[in-house]
Parts: sequence; C-alpha cells; structure tokens
Amino acid sequence: MKNLEICCGSYEDCLRAERGGAKRVELNSALFLGGLTPSIATVKKVLENTSLEVIAMVRPRGAGFCYLDSEFEIMMQDA
Repeated sequence: MKNLEICCGSYEDCLRAERGGAKRVELNSALFLGGLTPSIATVKKVLENTSLEVIAMVRPRGAGFCYLDSEFEIMMQDA
C-alpha cells in the first residue's frame, strides 16, 4: 500500500489528514498565496500530537520564487 501525503495549511488540517489515513503532510501557511513557511509553533504542535511525518514549506512570501540574498538567509534559518 502506498503512503498518502496531504498538503495542509493548518494544525486542524493535519488532524483531519491523519484521521483520513495520511502518513505524511506538507505543512504550509497562507495556502491562498501558494503556501508559506508555517510557524514553528504549528510544526511543533503537529509533531507532538500526531504520528505524521511533516515536510514544511520554506517560503517567506508570495509573489514568485526569486529571492533576495537577505530572504534566502532567512529561509536557511527557517529550515
């Protein structure tokens, strides 16, 4: 059987995904912007309260995928 991975935009989405049979989630915030880096508190809460494997989006802002050096530095710290 293949593992089911779901794109989630919140802690509550992760709970629903796990109940639906997901084993792994891609956790984001601001899905309406194409997905941004979730807060560390959200990542921690998901890891503490589910058995899900979590892959987190690392993206500081919407509006494309070309970043300034300063944005890239922030992304590396977030990762």
